[in-house]
Amino acid sequence: TEKDYPAVSFDSSRRLRIAILGGSQGALALNTGCPEAFSKLSKDELACIEIKHQCGAAHADVTQQAWAHMGANQAEVMPFVDDMAALYRWADVAICRAGALTVSELSVTGTPSVLVPLPQAIDNHQMRNAEALHAVGGAIIVPQTELASDVVPTFLSRALAEASMLRQMSSDARGWSKPHATHDVVAIAEEVARG
Repeated sequence: TEKDYPAVSFDSSRRLRIAILGGSQGALALNTGCPEAFSKLSKDELACIEIKHQCGAAHADVTQQAWAHMGANQAEVMPFVDDMAALYRWADVAICRAGALTVSELSVTGTPSVLVPLPQAIDNHQMRNAEALHAVGGAIIVPQTELASDVVPTFLSRALAEASMLRQMSSDARGWSKPHATHDVVAIAEEVARG
């Protein structure tokens, strides 16, 4: 809810907080592609961002090396996140896959996102999840093959220059969410059961 997850309030008085979420198994494409994409930002832009990168235990070393190779010492690499709620409250932007639960979490928390759908997902369901959040303005979609292109750095440059863009994305994502969906489904089931 909005009380638990206030709308993104990024402004230029502090660093832009970016959470890169590779899932508990880690997403190697995100773990290596994000540092490459961020290397296209200027030194001044890099100085204005803070990164927490959850990479999965199997990819911790390669991810740490990828960030070190580009000289981004501000990236905190974590194999696992114990408190996702706290990470969502901290983040101004999330870069992640587009599984159904992740997209639901992004919308309920009002976290603007860069969604990188898993290309091998059955029936391309991650792309459809991403398209739904993108259609309401809460996310941009970056195909995995374009992760290291200029799309992510261009988006982040714009976010740094136009904080209002992230506030609007946050509002759009939250407006699409269904935080009381479980209650609503139970109410419908009870109504049907009563006849």
